[in-house]
Amino acid sequence: MKYIKMVINKILRTIYRNNKEKYISLQFENSIGYKPNLKNPKSFNEKICYQKAYYYNPLYEKCADKYAVRDYVKSKGLEKILTKLYGVYESTDEIDFDKLPNSFVLKTTHSTGAGVVVVKNKKNLNKKAAFKDLNFSLSHNLYKKGYEWQYKNIKPRIIAEEYIKPDNSELMDYKFFCFNGKVEYVYLAYGTASEDESYYLDFYDKNFKWVNVRRSGHKSYGQRPVPKMFNELKKVAEKLSKDFAFVRVDLYCENKKIYFGELTFTPGNGVGKFIPDSFDFEMGKLFDIKKLK
Repeated sequence: MKYIKMVINKILRTIYRNNKEKYISLQFENSIGYKPNLKNPKSFNEKICYQKAYYYNPLYEKCADKYAVRDYVKSKGLEKILTKLYGVYESTDEIDFDKLPNSFVLKTTHSTGAGVVVVKNKKNLNKKAAFKDLNFSLSHNLYKKGYEWQYKNIKPRIIAEEYIKPDNSELMDYKFFCFNGKVEYVYLAYGTASEDESYYLDFYDKNFKWVNVRRSGHKSYGQRPVPKMFNELKKVAEKLSKDFAFVRVDLYCENKKIYFGELTFTPGNGVGKFIPDSFDFEMGKLFDIKKLK
């Protein structure tokens, strides 16, 4: 079903490439299962799609750029949570591995999810495979896939940054859903995102109480102990979200230190189905789109 939806969305992109609203609406219907009301949106996903269709904020572009966002984080007095930056490159040919440490992460600056190469030991790095992934990402623009306009004009580059070594076997990714500068929900993700069967994703409320909500295909662990630095993580997330009606702030917390991940304005491209559907509308109540106008 996932493959079929991908094919349908590709066909829709071809047919409606010059009609943004029509394409966004049909992509939503194909993925979520009902026709969205973009003029008077109610659910969270509808409001994300409303942003894509009718709203523009140049700060989104800066904060969606994985290199430029570092300046935004610094402007909030949070430079200490940034990972070490080892290099910025316009092509894979510019990467000098001799100047990089034994472990690091390579990622493209204009994409999300794709274009990430985690190197735990560069002696074992398959450069050919890594370059293939990075070059594929450099040649693709998320705007063409789903009209996520904040990615359209970002200059495609590669950054090499610090590898965050997890305390245990998995790196925990805390994704804070912030509305009007306040954390309302967080979901904890870990595992291999490209493999649904081994990717865990659990939703929690602002007090880290487990919420019975799932994303299709992902495993659920259930209630976990409240992270030791949860209050500090929340404060960082809220500080980074003050300028926006909604933003998802992704953070890591390992070795008693908080690390910045990224800022996400259109989670799941606005077509990420929640189970149950009612949660989509419940979270939609928190997103005041009047502030976008």
